[in-house]
Amino acid sequence: MNKYGVLLSVWATLTYGQRNYYYNKLSKKNCAKATWARVPAEKRAQINAKSRERRQNNPEERRKKDREYFHRNIEKRRESARRYYYSHHSKMIEKHKRRWARERSKRQISLSPDAVFKLIDSAISRSLPKFVRDDIISAMCLAVLDGQLFVENITKEAKKFVSAYNREYDHFKTISLDAPLAGHDGLTLLDKLADPQLGRQ
Repeated sequence: MNKYGVLLSVWATLTYGQRNYYYNKLSKKNCAKATWARVPAEKRAQINAKSRERRQNNPEERRKKDREYFHRNIEKRRESARRYYYSHHSKMIEKHKRRWARERSKRQISLSPDAVFKLIDSAISRSLPKFVRDDIISAMCLAVLDGQLFVENITKEAKKFVSAYNREYDHFKTISLDAPLAGHDGLTLLDKLADPQLGRQ
């Protein structure tokens, strides 16, 4: 299929007048794009917002139009998909690798959950308290089930889950010097630094 959306075998049989129709059609399309580019950004945002609102209010009608457009231009859409795939080949290969790794991880934890649990358990430091380790291991198992964590990346990404747990519960949060210290009747850390004897009373 060429850039005018016509199969090459059909294009070869067209007369000059018939081809001219497609030349003009593409020219009008490019002109429309240039005109839209000249519309102020604020106006474009308003038009896009109204268009989104219409689609949200009538989702079934929009889906029907999309299906009709797809079936009318199925060969054009397939050719466009093929062109995109080959022009972004490395990107698509990486995407497929991630999808296969996700499916493989889900299958592994479904068929042999004990093996995956042992792998996660060995990746988490045993110096952490037991309740902290249990929470992190649970979060990692859930991530594997959801396809967000791959089995082959468990050891490499364990540190991220430990950091996420610490951020959530603020175990290592920076303390303000003006924050009152627990059990010291309103005494602040700044007061203790100014007079070390206060903390011993």
